[in-house]
Amino acid sequence: MQSLTFWAEHEHWPTIHLEVGDITTYSQDAIVTGVRPDFVLSGGVNTAVHRVAGTELGQAVAQFGSCPLGQAVISQGFKLPAKDVIHTACPVY
Repeated sequence: MQSLTFWAEHEHWPTIHLEVGDITTYSQDAIVTGVRPDFVLSGGVNTAVHRVAGTELGQAVAQFGSCPLGQAVISQGFKLPAKDVIHTACPVY
């Protein structure tokens, strides 16, 4: 997938930088992934993050138990280029 960069600036707002691409390749301080409140992998981005990070990520989130909707927890990135992963609970429809 190609990366697309978009910059939006307004005199009263901070600069926003959006990219479209594979977040498992980004070497940022942290990446954010949506999770089920029970941390069960169900495909999509979160599963891709776990696949690249390795089994250590699954062991780390298992220690959290659950994550209520609207809350977030942070773990190490393990084998990801990103230092940390922020896991935020999203509704399951």
